[in-house]
Amino acid sequence: MDDFYLGKHDRKGAWRGPPGTHDLGALVGVLEQIRERRTPITLPRFSPEMDDRIAPAIVTSPPDRAFLDGFYLGYKPDDYGALLAYIDLLVFLEMDEATVRARRFAREAELRTHGGGFSPSEMQRFWDEVLEPGMRTWTKAAMDSADLILSIGADGNLRSARSASRNVVEALTR
Repeated sequence: MDDFYLGKHDRKGAWRGPPGTHDLGALVGVLEQIRERRTPITLPRFSPEMDDRIAPAIVTSPPDRAFLDGFYLGYKPDDYGALLAYIDLLVFLEMDEATVRARRFAREAELRTHGGGFSPSEMQRFWDEVLEPGMRTWTKAAMDSADLILSIGADGNLRSARSASRNVVEALTR
């Protein structure tokens, strides 16, 4: 979902990431095009180094499968629930908070090596103000909508898998 972030100007100073910072209309439009196999598909792109949108990509052949990842897939409020109609199988990757935090801070450190990303103090503020509280609200709600929950250890290995709300076998065979 990162490529569907609103640009800096449209976010009006808000952090990128929380609900309300994505162009859900554009995302639903792209998902409709994929489902209906209509091309060309214009895919927005977002540069985390610049914290803004960059030139879009154009897809000229309809994909047979599309994968969408995002922190809030499955979260229903704030119009995010509209995305569920386009998702055949919702897989939630469950990790402990310390692992999520370490990976997110490492991601921003890597972005800084390319001339962008949040500074260490900005990242701490982003974690405190957005991500940590969001894990208890938005991601918990997203997990409740999942078809399959995969528990991932700090080492990146799968620890367990469990079926959730919908019939996983039916979703996998679509």
